[in-house]
Amino acid sequence: MANPALSNIERDFIVSALSEARPERIDGRRPYDHRSVAIAFPSAWGVAVAQIGRTRVLSRVSCEMVIPSPDRPTEGSIRFYVDCPKDKLLSSTIASTIEKCVRNSGAIDVETLCIISGVRSWALRVDVFVLDQCGNAIDAVCLAVLASLRHFRRPAVTVIGTDLTVHPEYERPPVALQLHHLPICTSFAVIGDRIVADPSDKEHRVAGSHLTIATNTRKHVCLMMKSGGTPITQEQVTDCISIACQRSEFLTGLINAEIDANLTARRERLEKGDAMAKTFSPEVRLPMPSRVATNPVDDDDESEQSDDSQPETAVTGCDHDMMNVDVENVVVPEIVDDVVRLAPDPARTIGSETEEKRTTTTSDTPIVSSLSQAIRDPESVARLATRNQKRKTKR
Repeated sequence: MANPALSNIERDFIVSALSEARPERIDGRRPYDHRSVAIAFPSAWGVAVAQIGRTRVLSRVSCEMVIPSPDRPTEGSIRFYVDCPKDKLLSSTIASTIEKCVRNSGAIDVETLCIISGVRSWALRVDVFVLDQCGNAIDAVCLAVLASLRHFRRPAVTVIGTDLTVHPEYERPPVALQLHHLPICTSFAVIGDRIVADPSDKEHRVAGSHLTIATNTRKHVCLMMKSGGTPITQEQVTDCISIACQRSEFLTGLINAEIDANLTARRERLEKGDAMAKTFSPEVRLPMPSRVATNPVDDDDESEQSDDSQPETAVTGCDHDMMNVDVENVVVPEIVDDVVRLAPDPARTIGSETEEKRTTTTSDTPIVSSLSQAIRDPESVARLATRNQKRKTKR
């Protein structure tokens, strides 16, 4: 629904304020003064929010891989969709203006959107949402669209013959669009015999004519569009072009500065994330015994040990008769039925016996009540192994 019409008293006040010797607008600005501008980039690529005064616009760029048009097989495509809830007519007007400003002026190189001629190309879609309309929506939409296109990154593609590979962002960094220049729109309103820049919502409704000029930093006029019946002199048009060129230099620098700051912040977050991942992913190393001893002493069955028994090797913490450990021959605890059993090493072979014959049975295997006790106390493991061998000898 369009905004309600202004009363005659409001119209007369706006016109009379500009007709004074020192013309002043209802918000305190001079005729050629602009409102404050802000640009923000959320987390996603190709999303930008532009604000001029209280007018806020969100622009989002997306892409998909399509078959190019037969008439232009070496070019991609770009489409603009504007949603202004308060005024559907304004939505279509802004969409056609932005399309002429960006696409017809050659701001974006559509040939760089081609992947394989006649087979695949990128199709860009720019969705624009007017969040708050408080005047001069065309300039805000143009600013948001250019900022989102400048910020957008498409996926990297590898072409080998007729095979395409689309790489995700973690494999290859995305690719920026090729923008030759940024045509910035600057709008004016003719109120009485005065021209005002960056008109507000009420000034838009009072104005007899509207003039929109799109220029770039090279001082090229990319678009000039006039609506309304009030005439404009050549001197006024020249002054408006000069103001538009100054405005485009300022806003282009603002877009580039905000994008550089956003890219720097992204890079710092990635570096911080990599550092945090390295900090909280340490290597886990289990302590291994470094020595072995022969003839370990069993405190419980010391009297049962015979003098003719063969020396046995076990892992222990004793300090006598030390030698280097053979890691492959270390007995490793095995978990069976929620208990820990001393399992034989399958890599060791004795004569021609197979692994099945060498494996001890459950009844002959001593049970250790705690896995942590078996790992942390190698002397207990040695004592249990020695006791088991003595019991076998007695049998």
